[in-house]
Amino acid sequence: MGWVTRAPMPTARSNLAAGVINGILYAVGGISTSGRIAVNEAYDPTTNTWVSRAAMPTARSGLAAGVAGNYIYAVGGIDTTLAHTAVNESYDPSTNTWASRTSMPTARYNFAAGVVDSILYAVGGTPSSASSVNEAYNPSTNTWVSRAAMPTARSGLAAGVINGLLYAVGGNPSSASSVNEAYNPSTNTWASRAAMPTGRSALAAGVIGSYLYVVGGDSDVNESYDPSTDTWASRAAMPTGRSALAAGVVDSTLYAVGGINASSQRTAVNEAYTPTGTVTGTVRNATTLAPLSDVSVTSDDGQATTTGLDGSYTLTEVTVGTRTITFSRSGYNPQAHIITVPEGGTYTLNVDLVPAVQDVSGTISDAISGTFTPGPQATLTGS
Repeated sequence: MGWVTRAPMPTARSNLAAGVINGILYAVGGISTSGRIAVNEAYDPTTNTWVSRAAMPTARSGLAAGVAGNYIYAVGGIDTTLAHTAVNESYDPSTNTWASRTSMPTARYNFAAGVVDSILYAVGGTPSSASSVNEAYNPSTNTWVSRAAMPTARSGLAAGVINGLLYAVGGNPSSASSVNEAYNPSTNTWASRAAMPTGRSALAAGVIGSYLYVVGGDSDVNESYDPSTDTWASRAAMPTGRSALAAGVVDSTLYAVGGINASSQRTAVNEAYTPTGTVTGTVRNATTLAPLSDVSVTSDDGQATTTGLDGSYTLTEVTVGTRTITFSRSGYNPQAHIITVPEGGTYTLNVDLVPAVQDVSGTISDAISGTFTPGPQATLTGS
């Protein structure tokens, strides 16, 4: 599937933030041609449309955002007076209203945020005194606490959360960085992980399945990180190279919105990336082990095919992550298998379908006279 261009934001801007709630992406704040703004625009991928929503109380750029519960928390940034701010405002899409919350201990901008177990972590940023700061916000108590500082001080970084760990990638300590450090809130410790292949700052990140996708940063680069193997891979480049963009993930698709393009113009671009892999295998009769043709093979993301004469099948462009693959054929018990599809790779799934027990009905007659005699019973075996 790769990248596709979607409806642009109503407001072209850079240095914005984004959050996703109930399948809707909210793009908040940033810098437009009119300066720092409080704009809040909501994108619905199912209709490919944007609508304006209640503006933030505080106009700002270089902010960060995280989603906890059904609220977006928009923190920090630079306000219209060009002051570094510690503002923390929460947005409730269900009522289309904002509320002021306890400010961050450290005013800053160009930092990153991620949510682990309903706690928002704000890491790094500018000024230099804030570039290694790690502060945690608990929405249920409306309080902040300081946590272990990042090992590598930086601003212009991005972050993503996978399996309870926050990964802080890239940024600008003195030049574009490829640093990747993982924070474990349960132990309050950081660990160095495999560096990005491409050093960059002012980038954006999103998590699909168990992969972290890092896009842009003065480029069109798209690289994915697999924490389970601590490895990176190059992926399809964004159609529009840019920096200071924002990203959000809806239904296994990453939406990269806004930013500054190669012509140094603020843009309204909205480009969507859906990573895919391949599922292949063979289907047999579980009793005879003979290949089964004409078996319907479907994925829960809508991909479908049927097996050939040799029982083989191939599903292409299956969305990565956890997928349910269903096999069905008349006369056989259907089967459903939950698998994890790797991006750019192939998952082999071989299946043996069990013949269904068939109901048999009719009458039993005397073999000599041919007349029906009520009462006799017959036992049938087999399928």
